[in-house]
Amino acid sequence: MKKLFIVFLFLGALNFQAQDSRIAIQSAHSGFVTKMLFDNPRNLVVSYGNFDDKTLKFWDKKTGILLKTIDIPEHARDLTLDDISGKTYVVTKNEIIVFDNTTLNEVKRFQSKDEIQNVAFRKTDKLVYFLTGDFDDIALNTFNPSTGGMQKTGGAKFPNPQAGEMEFLENDEFIWFKSGVREHQIYDVIQKQYISLALAPRAFFKNLDQIYTEILDETHLKVSRYSAANNKYAWEKTVVIEKNTNLAIKNFKGNVAISEESNSLWVSYLKTPIIELNANTGEVKGVIYNNLNKGNLIADKDYVYVYENEELFGQGNYKKYKRYSDKPVTHFGSEVLNSQNIVFSRNDKSVSLFTSDINGKIYSLLSNNATTQATKYNPNFSTKFSLYGDVSVSADGNLAYYLTRNDTEGIKQFIPGNKDSFKTLTTDFDKSSNTANFNADSKLLGYVKNNTLQVINVENKQSVATIPFNNVRKADQAFLDISPDGKGIAVGLSDEIVFDYEYKERLDYFNLETKNLAWSKPNSYRNLFHLKGGKELLAINLDTKNADVFNTASGELLRSFTIPQADYLAEFSLNPSQTKLIFFTKEMGTKIYNINTGALESESKNFKELYNARVAFVTDDVYAQASDGSIKFFNTNSPNEILRLILFLDGEWVAHTPEGLFEGSQNAWDRVAFVRGRETIPLDQVFDKFYTPRLLFNILQGEKIEKPTIDIDKIKTPPTVTIAYTEGTRNLTVEDAVAVIKTENPSAKITVEGFAKGDIISEVRLYHNNKLVSNSTRNLTVEDDAPAERKKVFNLTLLEGENNFRAVALNSQNTESAPQEISVEYKPKKEEIIKPAGIQLHLMVVGIDNYKNPKYNLNYAVADANGFKDAVDSGMKTITSNVNNYYIKNDEANKDKILQTFKEIASKANPQDVFIFYYAGHGMMTSDENKTFYLVPHDVTQIYGADESIAQKGISAELLKELSASIPAQKQLYILDACQSGGALSAISSRGAAEEKAIAQLARSTGTHWLTASGSEQFATEFDELGHGVFTYVLLQALSGKADSGDGRITVNELKAYLESQVPEVSGKYRGSAQYPASFGFGQDFPVGVKN
Repeated sequence: MKKLFIVFLFLGALNFQAQDSRIAIQSAHSGFVTKMLFDNPRNLVVSYGNFDDKTLKFWDKKTGILLKTIDIPEHARDLTLDDISGKTYVVTKNEIIVFDNTTLNEVKRFQSKDEIQNVAFRKTDKLVYFLTGDFDDIALNTFNPSTGGMQKTGGAKFPNPQAGEMEFLENDEFIWFKSGVREHQIYDVIQKQYISLALAPRAFFKNLDQIYTEILDETHLKVSRYSAANNKYAWEKTVVIEKNTNLAIKNFKGNVAISEESNSLWVSYLKTPIIELNANTGEVKGVIYNNLNKGNLIADKDYVYVYENEELFGQGNYKKYKRYSDKPVTHFGSEVLNSQNIVFSRNDKSVSLFTSDINGKIYSLLSNNATTQATKYNPNFSTKFSLYGDVSVSADGNLAYYLTRNDTEGIKQFIPGNKDSFKTLTTDFDKSSNTANFNADSKLLGYVKNNTLQVINVENKQSVATIPFNNVRKADQAFLDISPDGKGIAVGLSDEIVFDYEYKERLDYFNLETKNLAWSKPNSYRNLFHLKGGKELLAINLDTKNADVFNTASGELLRSFTIPQADYLAEFSLNPSQTKLIFFTKEMGTKIYNINTGALESESKNFKELYNARVAFVTDDVYAQASDGSIKFFNTNSPNEILRLILFLDGEWVAHTPEGLFEGSQNAWDRVAFVRGRETIPLDQVFDKFYTPRLLFNILQGEKIEKPTIDIDKIKTPPTVTIAYTEGTRNLTVEDAVAVIKTENPSAKITVEGFAKGDIISEVRLYHNNKLVSNSTRNLTVEDDAPAERKKVFNLTLLEGENNFRAVALNSQNTESAPQEISVEYKPKKEEIIKPAGIQLHLMVVGIDNYKNPKYNLNYAVADANGFKDAVDSGMKTITSNVNNYYIKNDEANKDKILQTFKEIASKANPQDVFIFYYAGHGMMTSDENKTFYLVPHDVTQIYGADESIAQKGISAELLKELSASIPAQKQLYILDACQSGGALSAISSRGAAEEKAIAQLARSTGTHWLTASGSEQFATEFDELGHGVFTYVLLQALSGKADSGDGRITVNELKAYLESQVPEVSGKYRGSAQYPASFGFGQDFPVGVKN
């Protein structure tokens, strides 16, 4: 046999591009997980994706928290783990990379001249075993991590031309080689011999007994244990399950995992339940039911871990189950979109991203100086498979299109931002993935069928041109690009001269007005782009490795420049001004060329091998790369990543910088964590320091972004908090971290104590059913016995039913502790049950048209306030026992009057009541370092440039927090139609973002709901037709019943959804530009009206 000589070079510690060493977005792998390994001594799980997701992820095994994501530039062939010394070994085509499982950093890298296939670690001799070569030249080798030395194992030749996965069996004397298409092999490390297995086992026991599985029919699974010692089956069992048509897939053998003690095994098949069997008898011990597709299984002593997804080939994640609960204990990351194409649409006010995956999931993200909103569309496909397609957008951004490669779906049109606007334009065309091309501006669709170029108008479904190709035997492949004016079409044609062997390629250009061939060029042309409105054509010549620019009218070659690595797998994209061409290939990374001069302006090799990666310009200076479950943004003049966007399958999203600044949808906030080594700092503890509204838009616009105000490494150790419950006068105290107490006593004493080693406690907070409890309310007393608010005692009256209490403590940096919770279920004694007073609504409405300084006067604030008051009062009368109205307008609306009204409501409200606060008037952010948000009462005479005056007469966010906490009502809604001053328009963008952050912090800290108009401006002539400001006009429409989802009641969450959908549409119609409300909610959802 030919000898293999392998040379390993120690390359030192080279840094991969990590998601970030500090911020950790809790995202699952975007595709199937190749391997998931346990390092039990370090409570660690290590996982790797696949070609579609070349990321290595480190997880906390107990909690499922993602600690770190590392982008591997090249696809990893395999990985193995040494849980003795705490090392993970990742092998790529020519490298073995070593990671430390304590620091989670790369420590060593070794290079091989020969191709590596698979790898497994042996604990006995602490060596890494791996295969090199392929076909008849595969050899088994050992690698010593301590010395870097390697040698062949010798002995018998590897018997298969394909290796498959390899792993050491529990006794450490045998390597099991698995193969999907060949027979399995066992390698005896001592005897250096291979043993062929007649059947393919699903698992091995420590004593080398084997488990085999067989699908009998749709309701029966056969599971067998084969005894290696006795050379016969120890038992064979037929397991009966609920009917599942997926079992008809006979070649799918299912998944098996053996527990650590080897006394039980788990079995699953696609959508069947997860079944635990007694390993000694085969009897069923228990079942975990769910209807998800299941992949790999891993079992330890107490839990089973299973990879699950809803769609057979869709994205999923690992979940951790305890016997025999159908609900997982935790999951490892949230499912993310694996973008297969990305398209950007721009105008002078906004940037929109459109993207889709291989399963036809379509998303968009609109970003401007007022909002960032994601939309998950409902395409209403009639089929479930082959839904991959391309998104295109009209030049004005008003319409978008999805061109599928499916025989029944065709091309669909939709309105950006409207999730239910999909309609099919036509299905009558050849949908071959290599021919169809659509231009969103001319509305023309071109494709090749039967050696003929076909062009149709998708709006009227009329044929524009039917042109036969000249001198073509069979048009096997064609690459098309239609000019934006609809006058021409370029076709890079591949003519099959000899079946599946010889091809003749050329570039044809057709005039669609004359319906004739204008000119033709030899050679293989792909990646075609019209320039200058259709006057020029840029085409990539794969034969000469040139980018050629032609005059579309004459075919004259205007200029040409070389792209040495251009091939048929390369990705290309133009910048908006069509001056730069970005080129990406898996071997050479990213290169950017000047189209006019041909000069190579910049290049990056951050990613060497990206399967199905996509690249596109966002602006002239920023481009995006979609791969590995995220969209990464770069400046053209730097290889460093400036921003990363993760879109989750449920429609949520997060964008973050390498430094940890982030923005995202509210429901995705709990998917953000910060990590310092192995210490996890939940987002709640540092939210105010890193949450940055408008982050995505500002970065894409080239704005300078301030660094975080604090370094994670310099954050003091978060404080800790304890919570204790004392029942009435019975002196029953519970101090468990999570406790459930039942009581018949309505009185409760809750003691909260914070501890900060080497620091002080600045504040302790208690939340009752998610609503912040005040330090001084009618039914609450507070006892301080520590000077820095270290300890507080809250005397409370319980609500009938469940009462959840959550406590947090803050240190001098306002870093929050991890919360501690208790739950008290109050059920009064029968003799103490009295008829409840009912639920009351306390409605406080403030409207200010007339300010003391008339230059701040508004037009519709009082009308808005009146309309809202009447709508809520009418809608809530039938579902509350009483409505208490508090209406303040114009010159009455000073700080004292507003505070006095809050105090009156606090004295009357009960915990079961509802409190709604509506404000229509001015709002502002101070320009000082603290950037404080204020509501502006009537008697404020200068809004900007007089921070001392506004602090005296205005109502700050901090004061609003105290006022919210002082009102016992646990269902609270705050609606702010607070417009910006017309005299400060230049500052609206930055102040709008700061205002949104302030409102988000208010909602979080109080546990209440907040809806805001997001800094709208009002002018006298703009709303005459509506009679209201846009925000309140839509709000009143929602309360009239249009926000109702079908049960006759309008809830807070329904209000939010309706406002987010309709305010941009209505404001765009009446103002010419869209206004975007902001909403944040952390309390209970509750009704605020009924449908008329």
